[in-house]
Amino acid sequence: MKCTGYRVDSVYTFGQPRVGNRAFVDNYDPILGSRTFRVTNGADIVPWVPWLLGSYYHAGQEEFMPSNNGGLVENPGIARKLVTNGLELYREMRRGKQAELEDHHMENYLANLGLLLNVSIPSSLTALV
Repeated sequence: MKCTGYRVDSVYTFGQPRVGNRAFVDNYDPILGSRTFRVTNGADIVPWVPWLLGSYYHAGQEEFMPSNNGGLVENPGIARKLVTNGLELYREMRRGKQAELEDHHMENYLANLGLLLNVSIPSSLTALV
Protein backbone atom coordinates (compact mmCIF):
# COMPACT_ATOMS: atom_id res chain seq x y z
CA MET A 1 0.00 0.00 0.00
CA LYS A 2 1.60 3.21 -1.10
CA CYS A 3 0.01 6.59 -0.43
CA THR A 4 1.50 9.66 -1.99
CA GLY A 5 0.47 13.26 -1.56
CA TYR A 6 -1.94 12.67 1.32
CA ARG A 7 -1.40 13.05 5.04
CA VAL A 8 -3.76 11.16 7.31
CA ASP A 9 -3.68 12.27 10.94
CA SER A 10 -6.28 9.80 12.15
CA VAL A 11 -9.13 7.57 11.06
CA TYR A 12 -12.25 7.03 13.19
CA THR A 13 -14.95 4.53 12.31
CA PHE A 14 -18.13 3.66 14.18
CA GLY A 15 -19.55 0.14 14.10
CA GLN A 16 -17.21 -0.97 11.32
CA PRO A 17 -17.43 -4.60 10.20
CA ARG A 18 -14.31 -6.62 9.47
CA VAL A 19 -13.35 -5.45 6.00
CA GLY A 20 -10.06 -6.95 4.90
CA ASN A 21 -8.13 -10.15 4.61
CA ARG A 22 -4.83 -10.82 6.43
CA ALA A 23 -2.79 -9.24 3.60
CA PHE A 24 -4.84 -6.05 3.85
CA VAL A 25 -4.27 -5.77 7.62
CA ASP A 26 -0.55 -6.58 7.26
CA ASN A 27 -0.21 -3.68 4.81
CA TYR A 28 -2.58 -1.24 6.53
CA ASP A 29 -1.49 -1.50 10.17
CA PRO A 30 2.16 -0.47 9.75
CA ILE A 31 1.03 2.71 8.00
CA LEU A 32 -2.19 3.75 9.74
CA GLY A 33 -2.89 1.14 12.43
CA SER A 34 -1.72 3.30 15.34
CA ARG A 35 -3.88 6.17 14.06
CA THR A 36 -7.01 4.16 13.26
CA PHE A 37 -9.66 3.95 15.97
CA ARG A 38 -12.61 1.61 15.54
CA VAL A 39 -15.27 2.74 18.00
CA THR A 40 -17.60 -0.13 18.89
CA ASN A 41 -20.78 0.23 20.88
CA GLY A 42 -22.16 -2.19 23.47
CA ALA A 43 -23.81 -5.13 21.79
CA ASP A 44 -23.45 -3.86 18.20
CA ILE A 45 -23.33 -7.03 16.10
CA VAL A 46 -21.91 -5.39 12.95
CA PRO A 47 -18.25 -5.29 14.12
CA TRP A 48 -18.46 -9.07 14.60
CA VAL A 49 -19.57 -9.59 11.00
CA PRO A 50 -18.26 -11.31 8.87
CA TRP A 51 -16.12 -12.93 11.58
CA LEU A 52 -18.32 -15.99 11.37
CA LEU A 53 -17.38 -16.37 7.72
CA GLY A 54 -13.69 -16.74 8.47
CA SER A 55 -10.99 -14.85 6.65
CA TYR A 56 -11.90 -11.22 7.46
CA TYR A 57 -9.93 -9.12 9.96
CA HIS A 58 -10.01 -5.76 11.68
CA ALA A 59 -7.28 -3.18 11.26
CA GLY A 60 -6.31 -0.49 13.74
CA GLN A 61 -7.23 -0.22 17.40
CA GLU A 62 -10.60 -0.86 18.94
CA GLU A 63 -12.20 1.58 21.36
CA PHE A 64 -15.07 -0.31 23.00
CA MET A 65 -17.94 1.49 24.75
CA PRO A 66 -19.74 -0.97 27.04
CA SER A 67 -23.46 -0.27 27.26
CA ASN A 68 -23.34 0.18 31.03
CA ASN A 69 -21.35 3.44 30.60
CA GLY A 70 -18.25 1.60 31.77
CA GLY A 71 -15.93 4.08 30.10
CA LEU A 72 -13.87 3.43 27.03
CA VAL A 73 -11.93 0.17 26.85
CA GLU A 74 -9.00 0.09 24.45
CA ASN A 75 -8.50 -3.20 22.59
CA PRO A 76 -10.63 -5.36 24.90
CA GLY A 77 -10.05 -9.07 24.84
CA ILE A 78 -12.58 -11.41 23.29
CA ALA A 79 -13.61 -12.74 26.71
CA ARG A 80 -14.49 -9.25 27.98
CA LYS A 81 -16.56 -8.48 24.92
CA LEU A 82 -18.38 -11.82 24.98
CA VAL A 83 -19.36 -11.34 28.62
CA THR A 84 -20.33 -7.69 28.16
CA ASN A 85 -22.26 -8.36 24.95
CA GLY A 86 -23.94 -11.45 26.38
CA LEU A 87 -25.18 -9.56 29.43
CA GLU A 88 -26.36 -6.65 27.29
CA LEU A 89 -28.22 -8.93 24.89
CA TYR A 90 -29.91 -10.69 27.82
CA ARG A 91 -30.98 -7.36 29.40
CA GLU A 92 -32.33 -6.02 26.12
CA MET A 93 -34.19 -9.23 25.29
CA ARG A 94 -35.96 -8.98 28.65
CA ARG A 95 -37.00 -5.43 27.70
CA GLY A 96 -38.27 -6.60 24.30
CA LYS A 97 -35.50 -4.85 22.36
CA GLN A 98 -32.92 -6.03 19.86
CA ALA A 99 -29.72 -4.50 21.22
CA GLU A 100 -27.54 -6.15 18.62
CA LEU A 101 -29.28 -4.08 15.95
CA GLU A 102 -30.16 -0.96 17.93
CA ASP A 103 -26.60 -0.49 19.18
CA HIS A 104 -25.43 -0.09 15.57
CA HIS A 105 -27.48 3.09 14.99
CA MET A 106 -25.29 6.19 14.89
CA GLU A 107 -27.59 8.11 17.23
CA ASN A 108 -26.85 5.46 19.88
CA TYR A 109 -23.12 5.87 19.30
CA LEU A 110 -23.51 9.64 19.73
CA ALA A 111 -25.62 9.20 22.86
CA ASN A 112 -23.01 6.90 24.43
CA LEU A 113 -20.20 9.27 23.47
CA GLY A 114 -22.16 12.08 25.11
CA LEU A 115 -22.51 10.04 28.32
CA LEU A 116 -18.84 9.13 28.21
CA LEU A 117 -17.75 12.75 27.75
CA ASN A 118 -20.47 14.13 30.00
CA VAL A 119 -21.75 16.43 27.26
CA SER A 120 -25.10 16.92 25.60
CA ILE A 121 -25.18 16.02 21.91
CA PRO A 122 -27.19 18.68 20.04
CA SER A 123 -30.31 17.31 18.34
CA SER A 124 -29.19 19.05 15.14
CA LEU A 125 -26.17 16.71 15.05
CA THR A 126 -28.18 13.56 15.69
CA ALA A 127 -30.57 14.62 12.92
CA LEU A 128 -27.67 14.36 10.45
CA VAL A 129 -27.22 10.62 10.99
